[in-house]
Amino acid sequence: MLLSLANELQEHIYSFQDYHNLTVLMRVNKSLCLLVEPMLYSKVELHPPDYHEYYRYPSETDSIPGEHRNYWTEASVYEGTQGLKECDADVKTHAFMSVFDDSDDGPPRARREALAQHVRLLCLELSLDSSDESVADPLGILASFQNLTHLELTMNWPCQHQIWDKAVQAFLAKSRPPLENLRTLRLRGYVPKEFVQYLL
Repeated sequence: MLLSLANELQEHIYSFQDYHNLTVLMRVNKSLCLLVEPMLYSKVELHPPDYHEYYRYPSETDSIPGEHRNYWTEASVYEGTQGLKECDADVKTHAFMSVFDDSDDGPPRARREALAQHVRLLCLELSLDSSDESVADPLGILASFQNLTHLELTMNWPCQHQIWDKAVQAFLAKSRPPLENLRTLRLRGYVPKEFVQYLL
């Protein structure tokens, strides 16, 4: 029934679905996969549920209305579990970053570049301590999203300073085109100054 509708109507209907439902729809058939994939990758919210609501600036609560965020699950799932939603967010962030990592185990380069072109809005908390050796250049992955218009990045100071230095050296080792479409940038925590200079 839905497949008989125009793509524009299908997109509107699917825009009300959460991440899990979109990933299920992608596996139905190729035409749905082609339609849903850009929707799934265009707005990527990898913060824990209620993150934005918790960190809203007091001045924003009156002047800016609350925006619906398509978190991967409801915050109520984590009630009574201290720290579990942050751990879950770390796992999801690492899985997302692994898709775009330039490694032999990952997807082919053409596929990574095609997926990166879809990413317009990206919100994540990047913990260099929790990223293992399989993601060699986490900052470089962020630079690969050339159509990015909105970036909210939270980074924590790593316990091992060598991890931080390694990530910065890997980022500086290659020439990166600027993110010319970036219009909104929010940084929290400890972000390497070299990466901040690149973003600005």
